[in-house]
Amino acid sequence: MNLSAWIDLQGLFVEIPLIVPFTPERWTLPSIAATCEALTSAIPTILILAQGVAGETICIQKSNSTILEPSYTQPRFSVKIFMFCIAGIIMASLIAFILLRWTSIVTLADAAEMNVHEK
Repeated sequence: MNLSAWIDLQGLFVEIPLIVPFTPERWTLPSIAATCEALTSAIPTILILAQGVAGETICIQKSNSTILEPSYTQPRFSVKIFMFCIAGIIMASLIAFILLRWTSIVTLADAAEMNVHEK
């Protein structure tokens, strides 16, 4: 994980105790936010691990010789494909936010919350 992602995640955990007293949900909303924040780094990490290590050196012996020659491995997919996958994740997030903003999904969630509080 790079330094900016680590600072972002740690900043969220520092802010949570300050936010909790002012939210009606108490710890429910901040814990969901922290879980979502942690999961957002999971998909890119899995993609990076699936790509493999490019440039790993493997020594191959030349024919009829004792001299070893370096051979470099290739990644499983290119950087272009990785960036398209990341762009797809960002587009899916954008579509989700647009749906939340301009559809009645949020009002359905509010109705469910009201039923929980009434019981």
